[in-house]
Amino acid sequence: MNRFNLGDTVFFIANGYHIREATVIRIGSGFCTIKFNDNETPAGTRVRESKLFQTK
Repeated sequence: MNRFNLGDTVFFIANGYHIREATVIRIGSGFCTIKFNDNETPAGTRVRESKLFQTK
């Protein structure tokens, strides 16, 4: 069972202190592909589900 669904807004801690908001675009095998909502990077990033949080 997945912790997140497609289209969910999640939060990712970058560099240990910077919180970035993202949207889940793909899920599979304990990993999520996310796309950041701040438009700094147009590409997606694949991270483990354990690195994502539902609330800020």
